[in-house]
Formats: sequence, C-alpha cells, structure tokens
Amino acid sequence: SLDPVNFVSHLQSIPQVHFFGSEDEVVPAKVGHIYKAAMGANSATFIHVVAGVGHEGPWPSVPNLLKKAGISFKKKHHDI
Repeated sequence: SLDPVNFVSHLQSIPQVHFFGSEDEVVPAKVGHIYKAAMGANSATFIHVVAGVGHEGPWPSVPNLLKKAGISFKKKHHDI
C-alpha cells in the first residue's frame, strides 16, 4: 500500500479525522501520531485514540465516535 506521508503536500489541506484503538497492535496509534506530525501543525488532521479497542474492535458506531471526539457535521441543504 502507499504511505500517505509521501503525499503530505497533496493531503495537508484536506480535513481529516483518524481513529485508532488503544489496544491495536496491527496499526498502533503511534502511526497516527507520526502521520499527524508529518502533516504539520497547521493541517486539519485530527487523531483520536479510542480506549480499549483493538484492530478488530469492538468499535463504537461512527456517530458515537464523532461525538466522543467532539466532532459534529451539519448537513447542508441546497435548493436546486
């Protein structure tokens, strides 16, 4: 697979949220922290570590993950 750190210049301006399980030994949270550091302090990249979760879960539902991370998305309705 491709290493996203090699594409930092293309990815820095894209808002991103990455979740890692605290018990994940396949893709540990350290990977996310390295990625966040490579993206730079001004990037819109957020790393959240979910306590007690391994690589295979059990993961909370996406809305619950976002809520715990303090992220809310508002739907935009456009009239055509």
